[in-house]
Order: sequence, then structure tokens, then C-alpha cells
Amino acid sequence: MKKDGKPEMAVTRELADALGAAPVLSSESALRVILDTMPGMVGLFTPDGVQLEVNQAPLRAFGLRREQVVGKYLWDAPWFDNERDPSVRQSWKDVFRRAAAGETLDFESRTTLQDGTAFYALNHLVPVKGPAGEVTHVVIFGVDNTARHRAEQELKRSEERFRLLASSATACKVIIQDGVIKFANQSYFDTTGYSEQELVGKDFLLPVHPDFRAMVAENAARRLRGDAAPISYEIKIVTKAGEERWLSISGDPISFEGRPATLGTGFDITRMKAAEEDLRRSQAQLRALLEAVPDATFRYQVDGTFLDFKPPSPYWQLSIPPSSVIGSNVRDMQAPPEVIELLLDASRRANALRRLQTVEDRKSTRLNSSH
Repeated sequence: MKKDGKPEMAVTRELADALGAAPVLSSESALRVILDTMPGMVGLFTPDGVQLEVNQAPLRAFGLRREQVVGKYLWDAPWFDNERDPSVRQSWKDVFRRAAAGETLDFESRTTLQDGTAFYALNHLVPVKGPAGEVTHVVIFGVDNTARHRAEQELKRSEERFRLLASSATACKVIIQDGVIKFANQSYFDTTGYSEQELVGKDFLLPVHPDFRAMVAENAARRLRGDAAPISYEIKIVTKAGEERWLSISGDPISFEGRPATLGTGFDITRMKAAEEDLRRSQAQLRALLEAVPDATFRYQVDGTFLDFKPPSPYWQLSIPPSSVIGSNVRDMQAPPEVIELLLDASRRANALRRLQTVEDRKSTRLNSSH
């Protein structure tokens, strides 16, 4: 990107680790291949919001072609053609203007796709600044957050259902005495899949998953002795059909037919546990996508003096302090002279042609230089 005639370079961590390798000049199409194979969304914009570049990930998601969005203002492009809520475009306009004013920020968006489904994305907006501090471009990195959002919503719905169950008669109730089931309500039979004849008078551990039987038995014994025991905890059961389900259970000491017993209460939390697992899996995928975005940005003058060095996002942590780089020169790097000259030559060509230049070494480590 051009900043008062001075070039900027985007450097991947791999290049920083392998800068001593002899480089091989790559064509500009190499960058297009890299961008288009990234799972995340990348867009380049002018400070007033005109889209200059976009990779294939968002185009595939929205069923669009590159020529339909490049050259248009972000909020006027077909990204929002299926959106009936005018506040969506306005929210994008507002957050973009903040980035164009120099603020680096995160923004979670919701957009409607062609099939009417909602598309959620976690976006990171980065202002690219010139030597005088002026914003010359805005870069937007985005990741598909739809799966995670759905998992969160399912978890909220499961929690709400759990609260409703806790205040209703649908909770599983069972009376245990002398280690056998003396009474159970219909909800308990429905949850376990066993009939009253198959459970009443039988060992209370019968439906409990083998991995949890020792713990359940110990807690029951503690309550009968009057010792401290967990008020409530989670266990697995195995239904008559062989299905594993999760229950949140609690036990209270009672008197039944004049003798000590335990009243057990259980709530089926199987769907809630599944939603929690989906959320953890979605978060892991999100972290993997974020790590695919370039880790650092170097900006230097035509003479090779570094003007700036900073990570493009708070998600990435670098071990190289910016103070150790700013003010030094490309020629001071511990790299063969031919490597340094190739970098400077790419910068001169980027400045002259006003086009992004890509440099690749033998290990396929890429350096992108833009005017």
C-alpha cells in the first residue's frame, strides 16, 4: 500500500523464522492463491469505504462474484441485498468509520444469506496508517461465527429449559432405601426407558453408567451416615435401549415408612452438555481460523528504514518487541545480501507499479510488499 510514496510489507511469521533461505521471486498470482485458500475472510478498503480487494471465502458464503463488490462502498455492495433490516448496513457504516478514524476494533455481525439463513461473523478491523499517522486503508479480517453462535443459543435454550424443569413436576424423583428403589415417578421411568416393574425393588445403581457407580454409591452412603456429601453433581446413565444420557442429580435424606431413606432428584441435561461440547469445538475452530491470518506487519521507507512494526490483531502475541525493530534498517537484518536486495527490489517495483508484489523463498515463505 502506498503511504506518501513509501512501501509497506506484510511479513508472515514463517518468513521471519526462515529469512536466511535463498528466495525465489513469485508472480503476483501467488498472493491470490494464498488469499483464496484461506478459510477466513479478508477485505481491503479505502478510508471512505470502497472495497479494493476480497478473497474467495466471503464470496462463496454469499454466492457473489468479485466484480460485484470490488469498487463499491462496503455498505452499498450486494453483501446486504437479502437483508431487510436497515440497521445492519448502518451498523457496518458506523463501525467502518471508526476504523477509518484510526481505531482498531472487533465487530460481530449478522447478515442474511440468499437462502434466508443468518450468517454470523466475527470481524477485526485494522486501520493501515501512513508515516504521518493518516489512515490510508482499512483491512477487515473475518471468521464465520455461525456455528458458535448457534451453539451459544442452544446452550441458552437448554439452560432455560433446565430452569423450567427445576420448577415443574417433570423432574425425575426416586426414593432409595436399603440400596434399592422403593418409588420413582413417571419422569424417571421415561428418562431411563425402564418400566416400574423393571426398576422398583431393584438396585438403585442399575441405570447408572458403570464409570459413575462408585461415586454415586459413596455419596449415598455419606448422606445416610450424616457425613458431608455433594449437594448436586452430574452423572451419566444408560437407558434400557443403551443410550447414554447426562443427569444433574441431588439427594436429600428423608424418612420413608418410618426408616431412613434418600430422595433423589434428577434433571436430564443431555442436550445442554451437547451444546457445551459444540461451543467448545466451535471456539477451537475459531482460534484455528484466526491463527491463519498474517501475524505481523512491517512498514519501512524506500531506503529500508523500519517505521512501524505491530501485530494486526490482539489475538496474536509476538516475542519480538516493536522497539527492537523500529528505526533499524532492512539491511541490518541477519540475512544474505541477495535476500535483502530482493526485498528492496520488490518494494521499488511495488512503489513504481502501484501493485502488490509477492516474494517467495525456497521454503515457500512469502513476503507481500505493497506500495
